[in-house]
Amino acid sequence: MTKRAFVWITAFGLGLLTIAGAALSAFGPERIALNEAQLQERVNHELPRQFHRLTVERATITLADGRISLRVEARTTALALAIVVFARGVPQYNAERGEILCGGGAT
Repeated sequence: MTKRAFVWITAFGLGLLTIAGAALSAFGPERIALNEAQLQERVNHELPRQFHRLTVERATITLADGRISLRVEARTTALALAIVVFARGVPQYNAERGEILCGGGAT
């Protein structure tokens, strides 16, 4: 096999892979669906987690009526405080920033 034939075969193969990838992204799933247990499992896998002098110890996720509720328990070592934060809202995905935002009344 000559170099020229090898280059053409390789280019053809890469072209097919590119077309297949474009077709999958165009016609593939546009939605990711996770239930409450799957979300809680993912969160539990990441905890406890420490950020500077703040340790996030526990987080609880609840799904109801198309809204997500998140309750986070944390402790700080700097001021010896325990913190509990609660947020509820409708999740929205920001594709440009790769973030999931929870709009609505956070408390």
